[in-house]
Amino acid sequence: MAHKIDRTAEVKLLINVHLLGICFTLFVIVTAFKPDIMRNSFFTMQLVLAIPFFLSASFARSKSVGHKMNVRWERFAYLTFIFGYSFLLNSTGILLTTLAGNWTAFPFFFASIILAILYSYLQVKDDKTKLGRRIFRDSLFAVMVIILGLLPSVGVFSGRP
Repeated sequence: MAHKIDRTAEVKLLINVHLLGICFTLFVIVTAFKPDIMRNSFFTMQLVLAIPFFLSASFARSKSVGHKMNVRWERFAYLTFIFGYSFLLNSTGILLTTLAGNWTAFPFFFASIILAILYSYLQVKDDKTKLGRRIFRDSLFAVMVIILGLLPSVGVFSGRP
C-alpha cells in the first residue's frame, strides 16, 4: 500500500510541475508576442495567480512523497491545485476568446466542466466513499470556471454588448 501512496503522490506532483511550466510558458509567449492581451485583467490575474497556487500545491504534494499525507496537507494540496488549475483553464479560455472569438469559449469551458464531472463519475464508480468529496470539488471547479472564465470570455463583466 505504501508503494501506491508514493506513486500517486509522485504522479500528482509531476502534474503540478508540468502545469506550472505551462503557466510560465504561456506568460512568456503572451508577453513577448501579444502584450496587449495582458490588459485583460481577468486573463492576467488568473494567469499570474495560477503560478503561486501550483507552486503551493507542489510543495504540499511533496510532503506525501515517501509517506502518507495527513488530511490537512491533502486538503491544502487539492484546494491550491484546483484554484491553480481553474485559473490556468480560465486564462487559456480567455486567451482563445481574445484570439479566435467568443464562439471558442462555450465548447472549451463546457468540455472542461463535463470532463471533470466524467472523471469524478468514474472515481465514484470505483469508490463510493468519494461521492461527497467529488461533489464539492466539481462544484467548486464549475463555479470558478463559469464565473471567472466563461462569463468574462463572453463579456459579462466588461460592459461589452
